[in-house]
Amino acid sequence: MTQQDPQGYDVTPYDRMAWSDVEAERLLASGERKRELTAYFGSELYEELRGLAQKSATRGPGRGTVWIVPGMMATQLGLPRPAPLPNDVLWLDPIDIAIGRLTALAWRENSAVRALGVVLFAGLKLKLTLSAAGFAPRFFHYDWRRPIRDLGHEFAAAMRGGNDMPLAIVGHSMGGLVTRAALRLDPAIAVRHVVLLGTPNLGTHASAQALRGTYPVVRKVAMLDLRHSAETLTRSVFASFPGLHDMLPRDDGSQRASLLDPANWPITGPRPNAELLREAQELPQWLAAADARYRCIIGYGHDTVVAATNDGDEFRYRFSRDGDGTVAVRSAELHGADCYYARCRHSNLQRDNDVLQTTLDILRDGGSERLPRAQPAVRAPQLELSDSQLAAMFTGKLDWNALSGDERRVFIENLADLPPLRQRAAILRPAASPASHPVTVEVRGQDISDANADALAAAIFADVQPSGAVAAIDLRLGGVIGQFAQRRMLPGDAGRITAIPAPRGLAHARNVFIVGLGSFAHLADGDIEFAARNLMRFATQARLRSIATVPWGAGSGFDLERSVTAQLRGYLAVLSHHGVNPGLDRIVICVRGQAARRAAMRAAESLAGSDSGEAPGLRVIASGAIGPRVKAQRRARATVPQQTYLIVNSESRSAGGEQWRATVLTSGTAAAIITASQSVKRPAINALQRQFARGELSASELRALGAKLRSLCLAGDISGALRGERGHHLVVVHDDSTAGLPWEAMLIDNDYPALAGGVSRRYAATNLAPARFTDARRQDGELSVLLISNTTLDLPGAELERQRLLAIFAELPQSRVTDLNGRAATLARVQAELRSGKYDVLHFAGHARFNASRPGGSGIECSDGLLAGTDLARLARLPALTVFNACESGRLRRSGQARVAHVERNIGLAEAFLRGGVAGYVGTYWPVGDAAATAFGAAFYQSLLGGGSVGTAVLSARRAVRDSGSTDWADYLHYGDPEFRLKELF
Repeated sequence: MTQQDPQGYDVTPYDRMAWSDVEAERLLASGERKRELTAYFGSELYEELRGLAQKSATRGPGRGTVWIVPGMMATQLGLPRPAPLPNDVLWLDPIDIAIGRLTALAWRENSAVRALGVVLFAGLKLKLTLSAAGFAPRFFHYDWRRPIRDLGHEFAAAMRGGNDMPLAIVGHSMGGLVTRAALRLDPAIAVRHVVLLGTPNLGTHASAQALRGTYPVVRKVAMLDLRHSAETLTRSVFASFPGLHDMLPRDDGSQRASLLDPANWPITGPRPNAELLREAQELPQWLAAADARYRCIIGYGHDTVVAATNDGDEFRYRFSRDGDGTVAVRSAELHGADCYYARCRHSNLQRDNDVLQTTLDILRDGGSERLPRAQPAVRAPQLELSDSQLAAMFTGKLDWNALSGDERRVFIENLADLPPLRQRAAILRPAASPASHPVTVEVRGQDISDANADALAAAIFADVQPSGAVAAIDLRLGGVIGQFAQRRMLPGDAGRITAIPAPRGLAHARNVFIVGLGSFAHLADGDIEFAARNLMRFATQARLRSIATVPWGAGSGFDLERSVTAQLRGYLAVLSHHGVNPGLDRIVICVRGQAARRAAMRAAESLAGSDSGEAPGLRVIASGAIGPRVKAQRRARATVPQQTYLIVNSESRSAGGEQWRATVLTSGTAAAIITASQSVKRPAINALQRQFARGELSASELRALGAKLRSLCLAGDISGALRGERGHHLVVVHDDSTAGLPWEAMLIDNDYPALAGGVSRRYAATNLAPARFTDARRQDGELSVLLISNTTLDLPGAELERQRLLAIFAELPQSRVTDLNGRAATLARVQAELRSGKYDVLHFAGHARFNASRPGGSGIECSDGLLAGTDLARLARLPALTVFNACESGRLRRSGQARVAHVERNIGLAEAFLRGGVAGYVGTYWPVGDAAATAFGAAFYQSLLGGGSVGTAVLSARRAVRDSGSTDWADYLHYGDPEFRLKELF
């Protein structure tokens, strides 16, 4: 499909621009596809490239092979497809970026993403210039996410595999480091000339900015991404790249503290990966020293970061014109190599005619007189800018489809460039203009549910039960928000907005907006600003005149003043957007206490009084007092369950082990967030799992293993935080890397959280289906159970489980059981029963199957086929709760870990059925003994029939097993909302 730009060309969208350099050269020489190529390169560059391509076609490669090694981000990355399909390009494809697919670039060892070819705009002119001069240029395109040492091995192998001599190499930016790594690893490779263009031999502060989320490339890419903020992309994508850590600045004499030490980074906002920092320290020993073959061409005259100072919350960067805008002159110089200096930006070093002609001179004659051999003096004062000031230069979102061909080209061409700092020129985003009418910000000491505004806005974290302001609003709405949360209809992803009509229950508002802030483990100013922008887009579309909110994240320990500042910045960026006249003229910020009011006032007044242009016409007032209704709401909020959250995930993996990050969100109105990282050795984790797997553990053995689990996986600060939360229900939020541990057996000092307040789990996965259960069943006084057992007639233990459960339910007069045993449990019969919507619980005892490549395809074995999670997704009225006593039915997947065959078949059921739409899942970590299973089942179902929540029922059942003298209580695990109740009328 094509579209037309304002000049009338039929242009191919950038996501289809996947030609190889060889194909593009052929098309240029022949004149084919002129419209598409002109739209991509621009008419001037197109004509220049076409002339070079035609000249190249008449020249033979008599001067030998020249390898071109492009810089970081100048190689396309994506997923290869078999011919004749085009490759699925992720970088740099603005369309895929817009829909949020950039997260697929996060680096992991088994990543399916591959290097697909050079980004044509970046490297084609250099190749054609060399070809037209009689050389035989070849690209070494590479996956620039990876460690430079590994890339050096690959490049050395590529050069050894060719028979073309003599060799020369032209490396741009990171490509120069890859070149030096290759020549260090294999010094025998015959290379006559090595030309380094803007290579950061001592690293670059651009990498530090990228890992802080303030580098122009990161900020501008985030402007295209309509789903993620720059901070989210930094943490989830860019901070995973070993190659980016390798290029951090080293000792160049201009900074006091090494940026390769995590202790020297700001404590707030995005940070680098500690394990990758340690590995990056070893890079210099893997780089070849310069000799007579080396020449450096260095850009200067553009504002470049030459030093960074940590002031605790952010970096302050010192800018000088001794650099090309990305790499400082001092870093690009290499001891032992002749240097040439060009007044040129970093990204233009591969396209500048003087640089290209100098490169040709060097390859032909060994030197050149075109460029000066010493850096000319540049008279300009140094500047200082902070992370927050840099971040503010590129905010908001861009609609790629709405840009003309010229606008797209300028955006891509200047992706790495800052605006002219000294002239305060317009930034690459839609120009802001003063709002058409002043905006009043009121700071009021009142409960948000009483606020006089058209709409209320409160925030939630991903995988955390709504509390605080959301709970206060929900009390007035009769629990509708809680119902949405139980059905997984409130995504907490950063920037995700859920609109809930409020026709009654609130004093003034008719709409409620629930705003996602993402993971509490990574909350930063940018996430709040990003969410505020999205919220204001909702509000302006709804033509609201006023909106009331609270300082997002402040109830969880995030600085209140920073929260208000970030939120207002987000609102005002949309309100002052060019061409927008939304009519919204009042923002109410609801806070409690004099200290909070003063902090909110300072934030708003500071923004209103700044000369940044962020707050045109902003007026700040304070009014209101805490009244009786607020106090009543406080009493009501005290009944909200006290839950503590623990997020555990793997940040990085290497041959030496893994880096696990743990974050605790404490409970209560004065919650806090505590984060710490821990180096974890996978062999030790595997050994611990095998010890748990033995089963039949004594009490002393379980205590020892539980303490070992805590010490291996959690840093001391995390253990201390959990110690202070004793008695509160603990929700463990994990990824697939950390799922395989029995967190239920964790021992903190002398207490098991699973026995003190209870433990449940949440799986930090995307695209979990909304929970499907029947409200009518919750109003019924009968517990209806679908019991499926021994469907393959080869499990005597499953038959015992069936008999045990039938005996338990016989003692519960309010229960009704449909017993599908053996061959009666056909796929058609099971689906029909589930489709009926008459069951509260599905209880299964039998075989299971796990599909590692497609978790939703995992499921349970019926007598004639597999019932998978994807099958459940097509059923509208599922049981609210699923209980599985298949072997290890509660285990989530952990790829690459050797297990016995029956375990491999059964892990992953929890994920499969959560994806299928069940609300809650109870399973076993390892098979349990008969007496323990009987004790658990009796206490569990009795508690459910008594009106207890699922979390309470699991806790009661675990304690019953413990009281029976068995340690099998630690084998049971629960996924879902611990406060969910199967029955509402008991």
